[in-house]
Amino acid sequence: MVSKDLHTEIENILKKSLSLGVVGSAKDFYNWVIMDYELNSKKVPLIEENLIENILNDFLKQSFVTHGTFDPNEYIISENSPFYKKISSNDHYYIIGKANLSPIQYVRSRQISFLNQNNVSQDDIEEISIATTEAVENSVKYGDGEKVEISNFIENGKNFKLTMVNKIKEFDLQTEIDRGKYSSSITLMRGVLVMEKLFDKFDLILLDNNTQAMVQAEKKLK
Repeated sequence: MVSKDLHTEIENILKKSLSLGVVGSAKDFYNWVIMDYELNSKKVPLIEENLIENILNDFLKQSFVTHGTFDPNEYIISENSPFYKKISSNDHYYIIGKANLSPIQYVRSRQISFLNQNNVSQDDIEEISIATTEAVENSVKYGDGEKVEISNFIENGKNFKLTMVNKIKEFDLQTEIDRGKYSSSITLMRGVLVMEKLFDKFDLILLDNNTQAMVQAEKKLK
């Protein structure tokens, strides 16, 4: 049994997550609550997944959220929810790059919501989402499991820009260099061919003596 204060704190984390457009199962939201505590350098409380599911189901009863169209196990903010928050043309945030915290689903769903609210075409959304998923997978695979900085920006309603920065763990650089252009500071890793195809501009830049990776990508919107 959690305290009333902790219950309220977790409710507020869930409300904030939903307001940002993330979509996921109760397990995903449980992981994102844990991620929120880690991002804020706070001690992670001992909570069960069913607590998160119960809170989400309470939101469901109040019509604050609804189930996903394609997956009934997912929760998504409803159109008339009081949690709803208009997203601007710039969405800048951090995640924790640990696979067990569902970072890929978090970034994918948050980005799709961002793009939809900015009236991006479905074709562009699909291509941007696929390419960004590759970037997040790389940040999880090659990263140090700590903070990943992400920025989605739409310039003048015509140009989408993605920036992603994370610290990377040591690996055999030579085996990870992909075919194509590269230099000592610009290296193409796994998944880059997909990202290069779907983005109009793409660079993966290694910084600080190969301890940080920065993705910079752009796509002209239809």
